[in-house]
Amino acid sequence: MYKTENGRKKLNTFWGILCFLIALSLVLSGCGSPKPKVYRVGVLSGLSFVANITDGFKAKMTELGYVEGENIVYDVQETDFDMEAYKTILKNS
Repeated sequence: MYKTENGRKKLNTFWGILCFLIALSLVLSGCGSPKPKVYRVGVLSGLSFVANITDGFKAKMTELGYVEGENIVYDVQETDFDMEAYKTILKNS
């Protein structure tokens, strides 16, 4: 009876160590961590003289921690107030 109890203790220790190693390997591997979300922002500008507003918007987004090409992508469209171009861009968005 003493040998059986000792054998169970060894088996429990083995499984405990095995579970710990598996958990450790999952933590160290990142456990399939998701890719960072990339936001896509569309800017529809009708007149070229308001293009500075787009530049200011991008600059503020950079201050807030968004990095163009890494976690944010800008799709800037200028139409010079052409209504047909507006409609085409909006349909394709």
